[in-house]
Amino acid sequence: MGTVEGRPRGLGAVVPAEGTSVEPGSSIGASVRVPPSEYEYSVRLILDGDDVSEGMRVAVFMTYPRTMIQISYLPDPPPPPGEHSVLIEYSDERGAEWSYAWRFFVS
Repeated sequence: MGTVEGRPRGLGAVVPAEGTSVEPGSSIGASVRVPPSEYEYSVRLILDGDDVSEGMRVAVFMTYPRTMIQISYLPDPPPPPGEHSVLIEYSDERGAEWSYAWRFFVS
């Protein structure tokens, strides 16, 4: 899968935005383009090196065919003040794979 301006084509907006500062208790996530519903896919969310995928929520945009999901994670406890890293890893049974990393700050 190609990239657009340094981002994988399958990645929409990320939250918090790269390099921004947020309050403790802010959620972390992204919108991700996925294949139509007949194909399986996998999305992992890694925060500061820890796989937090089990705790993330996935919302499916009601389009036909399904083309976009929103993943979000609300850390509990919130990350401490300072810089934090996020990594999203995506793969699907059609062979598409990509990952994207960014950083944000907790004030």
